[in-house]
Amino acid sequence: MPTIALTTANRSAVVSSTLDVVHVIPYMHPRAGGPPVVVDRLCRKLSERGWTNHVMSTNTFADAGDVSWLDRYGDGYSLEIFPSRGPGSYSFSRALSKSIDRFVAGARLVHLHTAWTHPTWAAMRACRRHHVPYIVMPHGMLDPNSLSRKWLKKQLYGRLVEWPYLRQARAMVYTNAEERRLAEKAVVGLPPGYVVPLASDEPPPEPRSYLAEEFLTTYPDLRGKALVVFLSRLHPKKGLDLLIPGFALLAKCQRSAQLVLVGPGESRYVAQLRQLAELLGIAHRVSFIGPLEGRAKWTALAAAQVFALPSYQENFALVVVEALRMGVPTVISRRINIWDDIIRSQGVAICDLTAQSVADMLLPWLSDPVTAESAGRQGQEFVGQHFTWDRSTEALCQIYADILGAPTAADEFA
Repeated sequence: MPTIALTTANRSAVVSSTLDVVHVIPYMHPRAGGPPVVVDRLCRKLSERGWTNHVMSTNTFADAGDVSWLDRYGDGYSLEIFPSRGPGSYSFSRALSKSIDRFVAGARLVHLHTAWTHPTWAAMRACRRHHVPYIVMPHGMLDPNSLSRKWLKKQLYGRLVEWPYLRQARAMVYTNAEERRLAEKAVVGLPPGYVVPLASDEPPPEPRSYLAEEFLTTYPDLRGKALVVFLSRLHPKKGLDLLIPGFALLAKCQRSAQLVLVGPGESRYVAQLRQLAELLGIAHRVSFIGPLEGRAKWTALAAAQVFALPSYQENFALVVVEALRMGVPTVISRRINIWDDIIRSQGVAICDLTAQSVADMLLPWLSDPVTAESAGRQGQEFVGQHFTWDRSTEALCQIYADILGAPTAADEFA
């Protein structure tokens, strides 16, 4: 394949004459949550080990004309963004369809991320046409909870369109054993499954107290409060209908406690959450911060006494590992698939899907800051040892090498 100049909105990159891996993901915008982070971090680390990577995606979730979000991507790999019809139209991109054969034909391997979208389906078809092996990383989208939403539509599309192609993949890549178990139970006949645990980025180098002070300077009304921080999308699956009532149960005996909700959300749903806090009489005890990214996100975690995410379903939940990496004790539900992997850290308490259970798990760490700090340190040490991007990349490189069937030039960098 010749050297090709690519344009990603207002940026340009050059692809090597030999492409090892083409990654296809329907969206790289930060509003899409964890999958774009995973693709970016893995591609950076893969490039350090000698793999040449090219990412194909669309502008789904981006505001019209906004390209500033692209500045965070493309370090060590090339990236091409195609126009799409948006998230409501299954990230359909005619431009991506026209270009994908060119890249798939020149790749040794294609790595597909997520499911239920046009870009991944178009990539699987191109791989079959050009006899290029492909692997699929569903990022939790084959979880029965996910499949239950729009059940009939997904069953029809899956059985008639997508699942036959999934079954022809060389491998499935999951982020934990529970995701693999649930996916193989939901979709019969999937190819062999491998587990590649994800990781946490390094927090800023300053002491936690310094970062917490930075957050409190920005939000002075929170100074002197014991902060219970939620940091994720404000979405019905995140368990906020449990967290807000659970917090209300302990608010009377924990007078300094404040619930801080950090993240974007659909305006109608956020209004419902505000109304719930009003009905429970704790509107003044619940702070809606809005989305925070980068360093600002880390400062919010640094200021937390407890982090809480009682979700109804999460595949991996990168933010849980990030909270532990910051040294914050964490309350999560068993519906977060990594709960069994991190319970040994001593920095995690597991709640049931009831408001009372959420309150019961939050209370000990709110009432005893010394114990909370000790638990946070243990959690920090645990994830620092077990959840790193280097370990993730090492596992992924082995999968690539197994599928390609022979040592590669990249192996000498491993």
